[in-house]
Parts: sequence; structure tokens; C-alpha cells
Amino acid sequence: LIRKQELHDGDCIEIGKTRLFFGRVPTLELTRTETATDTLLLSTEFFMEPLTEVSESSQVELLQREREIFLRLLRITKRLCQMRQLPELLDTILDTVLEITGAERGFIILNDGGELKTKTSRNIDKEAVKKAELKVSHSLSRQVLATGRSILTGDARADSQTKDYKSVVDLKLESVMCVPLQIRGQNVGVIYVDNRFEAEAFQRSQLRFVEFLADQAGIFIENARLFEEAHLKQEDLRKAKEEAEYLNRQFQELLLARDLQLKEVTDLVTRRPERSFK
Repeated sequence: LIRKQELHDGDCIEIGKTRLFFGRVPTLELTRTETATDTLLLSTEFFMEPLTEVSESSQVELLQREREIFLRLLRITKRLCQMRQLPELLDTILDTVLEITGAERGFIILNDGGELKTKTSRNIDKEAVKKAELKVSHSLSRQVLATGRSILTGDARADSQTKDYKSVVDLKLESVMCVPLQIRGQNVGVIYVDNRFEAEAFQRSQLRFVEFLADQAGIFIENARLFEEAHLKQEDLRKAKEEAEYLNRQFQELLLARDLQLKEVTDLVTRRPERSFK
């Protein structure tokens, strides 16, 4: 049952470990969570682009667009909660990020035993990027993974954060957004989107939305991994059970064959020779 409810200043919406307060975060909540590092507190202002020097008509349009994105994020997080297969989960997250940002390409890169691996990729046509491992700046991704801080640049080859990376120059990157993925406070990967042809393609409000989604995604990725591990363990147990049952059948057949052979020998030894009469 879904009931419409008017929001008032300080009202709270909880999504996983994220608590979103309408208008502002109450002072009482801030003092309660000073030591609760697993809980993320946000106000609706976190998502809104500053409206200074924006016309009234543009403000209405901007707020309407951001409201639609936020409502879509609420719907998508509900869907993500129900997903248990990691590949499907990562594809859905990346499709959502591309829809929010309008990026030319997108990648989800995870730390796999100290090595960065591209787990899924998309281009503007929602197709997998060919040779995806060679199409991203791993130096930039490692920086975000190491620091846990997002990078947003509209001119990657001139920006002081990224201009010294050879991969940025070689790939001729213009706009790049790279956001960390965290699980239990540990950086485990990044969401990486770019545009090679348009400068200043991404806005800071879009970055905030992607960061919000990334915070939720870390929880969903961990859940999917745990589900996958549990499934593999169950599969291993099933195979072990089948093998044990097979070996038991083989053993029973060997015992039966031995008993039959023993009986034949016993019959032969105990059989009395027939007397012959002439």
C-alpha cells in the first residue's frame, strides 16, 4: 500500500543505510550519528544545483528535472535491492548512471585481488564497449580508488587533477566523472563515465546523484556477492553429496561382488565328491 504524504522540513526518507532529510538534517540527528560512520545523512539540498544567477523559468525547469531524477533513483534502488545476480546488478547500475549523466561511455571497474578489472561497460547505444580495458584511464581510476574522492572534470587534458596522466592524453578525454564504490568503508571499485567529444559535459548536480547511487550500489554489490558465494557453496555441497552417493554405490557393488565370489568358493570347497560304483 502506497500513500501520498506531504513532506515537511526535517522529514526523513530511509533507503538502506542512507537517510535523506527534506530541507535540512535536524541537529539531533547529527549528534546521534557522530560515531555512526555506516550511516549516510543527506539533505535535499545535497542534490540541488545552486540557483543563483538562474532565471525563474530556468529554476522551475531545473528543479523539475532534478526531482524526476531523484524519484527515478528511489525507484531504481528498490529494484536493485531485489537483484541477486552480480552481472545483472552492475548492468542496471551503469545503465542508470548513463541515463542520469548522458555520458558517451560508462564503465564499472572493480578491484579484483589488487588488479583493476572492468566488469561491465556501455556506450551511448547501450552496447558493450569493445576492448573496454583499453578505453579507460586506469591512472585516474586508481587515484579515485586510493583517495575515495570523486573526480569531475570538463577538460581532462588541462585539469591539474588529470592532465599528467598519459592515459588521459592518449585517450583524448574531454569530460570525465569517476566516483568510488565502497563496501564497509573500503574502496572496492569505481563508476567511470566519460565523453571524448564534449567539454564540460557533466554537471555537479549529476555528480551528487551518481554519488548517491554509488553509496547504495556498494550495499547491493556486497549482497549479490554474498548470494553468489552462498550459491557456489550450495553447488559444491550438492556435487560433494552426489560424489559421495556414487562412491557409496560403487562400494556396495564391490561388497556384493565379493560376497558372491566368497559364496562360490565356499560352495566349491564344501561340495562332497560323488562316489562312483562299478
